[in-house]
Amino acid sequence: MDMIFTEDISEVQARLYAAQRHAATLGGDELKSAAAAAGALAQSGEMELVAADSAGERIVGAASLLYDCIIADTTRRHDGRVLLIVAGMIAGPHGIARTAEIARSAGAAEVHACHLGGWDGPIRGCSTVQLLESVNALT
Repeated sequence: MDMIFTEDISEVQARLYAAQRHAATLGGDELKSAAAAAGALAQSGEMELVAADSAGERIVGAASLLYDCIIADTTRRHDGRVLLIVAGMIAGPHGIARTAEIARSAGAAEVHACHLGGWDGPIRGCSTVQLLESVNALT
């Protein structure tokens, strides 16, 4: 039984290290590709962008410059707004789920999420979760 637990911990650690490494190096063509995907998704659903992590901040910033997307003002309420949470590689759902919880408590009408990979399940508080297509994203 301990061996199974240890293997599970090793898998989680491996995903966490991969996500951290990927977040630290996101840039160039991969950033532009991720920004294009997030920008198109936001515009198609008239969503405002919110970053869930440091890679998400870079993606949101690039999308706002390249594709004229709106960045949600996280210092104000989101009453009636539709938000798209953006993240880089994630090892688990907790960061996005926490961001969704904050957005909903601030009045967001709908919360959706997108990320570069690492987690393929639903995320609490998000109506939809989509994988961002990126030229070099790890899966």
